[in-house]
Amino acid sequence: MMQQGAQEGPLAGKVVAILVEEGFHDQELDVPRQRLLDEGAQVVLVGTEAGKTYEDYRGQKFFVTADISAQDADPGQFHGLVIPGGKAPGLMRENQAMLDLTGRLDAAGKPIAAICHGPWVVVAAEIVRRRPMTSVASIAEDLVQAGAQYRDEPVVIADNLITSRTPADLQPFCDALVEALKS
Repeated sequence: MMQQGAQEGPLAGKVVAILVEEGFHDQELDVPRQRLLDEGAQVVLVGTEAGKTYEDYRGQKFFVTADISAQDADPGQFHGLVIPGGKAPGLMRENQAMLDLTGRLDAAGKPIAAICHGPWVVVAAEIVRRRPMTSVASIAEDLVQAGAQYRDEPVVIADNLITSRTPADLQPFCDALVEALKS
């Protein structure tokens, strides 16, 4: 079941995947999801397993249920991808189907927005290509080692790749995502 946005708005007709796994950051999933819905997009939560319920890592008792599995996700149905942070990206980067989905969306030039630890998935999908990127400070060296040009800025946009550091950057992160999806 896709989460329906408003039937109108600048993103009406757009379908955006959000990767979800155990230990996601509640704000980094929910704030972009709500913004996308408010702008008229449909949101699909893509997990390891369809119908599986995942919990946030901060003990906020925030639960989400995957609409579809990454294995069954068709990259052609999506106009963009969001990768929230938390502990979840550590598991996501071990899921080949999630990496394949990320890589195929990147190859198609569709917006990929990763925040906090989310860029770990971008690194594991091998789509860094000397792009400027940002992330939470604790994984900055991982990005540099993978070939990224690390920048300590609220939002870094490199072609279709949008990265941000922390929940404090959610407003500009969401703004950049919405603008990219309008194109």
